[in-house]
Amino acid sequence: MDELKLVFIEEAEDLFEGISSILYSLEEREITESEIDELFRNFHTLKGGSGSVGFENFVKLVHLLENFLDILKH
Repeated sequence: MDELKLVFIEEAEDLFEGISSILYSLEEREITESEIDELFRNFHTLKGGSGSVGFENFVKLVHLLENFLDILKH
């Protein structure tokens, strides 16, 4: 695996940790608008990074998640 993909995977692990933290906290309460924004930013960063390393199917999946979060905001 080339170095760029390894860097993406390391960054993705950090982003997923943040995503997981928010999602687990929602077991006991409703999501806030700022959390929706944070999730969107994390997914947007994942989408850009995955596109730069050629993970096109992942780009499509994350784009759907962004769309879902956009619906939640409105």
